[in-house]
Amino acid sequence: MSCGEHRRVGKAEEVGFDAIFVNDHIIVGNDARSAPWTNVYARFVAMSFIAAHTTRIGVGVSVLIMPYRNPVATAKALATLDRMSGGRLIAGVGVGWNEAEFAALGVPFHERSRAPHISAMHSGSPRKPTGSGCREQRHSSSFPRANRRLDPVAWRNSFPAA
Repeated sequence: MSCGEHRRVGKAEEVGFDAIFVNDHIIVGNDARSAPWTNVYARFVAMSFIAAHTTRIGVGVSVLIMPYRNPVATAKALATLDRMSGGRLIAGVGVGWNEAEFAALGVPFHERSRAPHISAMHSGSPRKPTGSGCREQRHSSSFPRANRRLDPVAWRNSFPAA
């Protein structure tokens, strides 16, 4: 974010916006459909910046593409952000649509719906992990826990998961 970004973030809060969202694209294709996503900041860094420069407004990621990352490490990052923002985190999750981005990251596009779920980010009692690639970890904990139970937001789109 440029020097003026902190002023824009503050202004959004000042005029009464409910939340500021970032998206989760790491690498995008050169096709027309990818054009809107060519200037995307690193999501956790941008969300931390927004949280640090505001006091009330929600801090969100519209769709966090879960097949790109380890669900336990992601849960820890989200819980940390929720704690440090005073419970203002909003996290949508999904499986992604941009096949070129999957290829660039070395993630199998047609297996993306089999990605592990992010149930680890719930602050309540532990849940048994589900999905391929998930393993139950006994006698282990990850801290910090989120300020509250974080139920991922599932936005619906018209692109079917593999």
